[in-house]
Amino acid sequence: MKQGDLILFNPNVTHAVGTLSERDCVINIIIQKDIFKQTILSMQKSNDLISGFLFNYICDNQKMLDYIYFPSSPDYSVDLYIDNLLNELILQRPYYESMIQSSLISLIAVLMCIHDSTHQHQGKQLMSSIITYINSNLTTVSLEELSEKFHYSESYISRKIQEYTGKSFSKILQESKLEQIKRYLETSSISIENIAHLIGYNDASYLHQVFKKHYGVSPAAYRKNVQSNPDFKKYHRDF
Repeated sequence: MKQGDLILFNPNVTHAVGTLSERDCVINIIIQKDIFKQTILSMQKSNDLISGFLFNYICDNQKMLDYIYFPSSPDYSVDLYIDNLLNELILQRPYYESMIQSSLISLIAVLMCIHDSTHQHQGKQLMSSIITYINSNLTTVSLEELSEKFHYSESYISRKIQEYTGKSFSKILQESKLEQIKRYLETSSISIENIAHLIGYNDASYLHQVFKKHYGVSPAAYRKNVQSNPDFKKYHRDF
């Protein structure tokens, strides 16, 4: 763990609190179940992972996760809410119990924000890696291959591609192949038959069919226009 990190433990899991040096400070906060019953039930639908974790604790579900880890975030200060909790516990001023409940709700809400932010960032990184892999392996790539490469199920990868791009895997693959075909037509003299082979199509007729359906012009006509007129793409937005 680093400075500012937080772990939410399953109370049924054996764990110990310790430090690596004299300068380290670890705060172990134990919150009674009754307090959660008053504060968490209203937040149950806010975040499936965290609210579900806490709800399972309230209901004594033995199958709940062992812990949830929250890395420190520059966008959210967990320290502030923990300081408020500790101050109210120590000082016990009038209405301190209400203040503790309010600080606890705020802390959990911030943890939900941190989790969502981290999850979204990781999802974008995964998607960037998947798209890069697709573009680098146009002739062989499949959902099965992506599943083996990134260690997720085929259905999960397919769902995430649709979620982040709004397109299916087959659509992404086809568009990537079309972009590569365009680059070959623009910058080389490779025959259309050989381009079809390089891109993973069985024959040139299928490449011709897909290209013309997508762009409205044959590969040969596109090559002729773009190589003879450098401004061709500028005035044809479909390209």
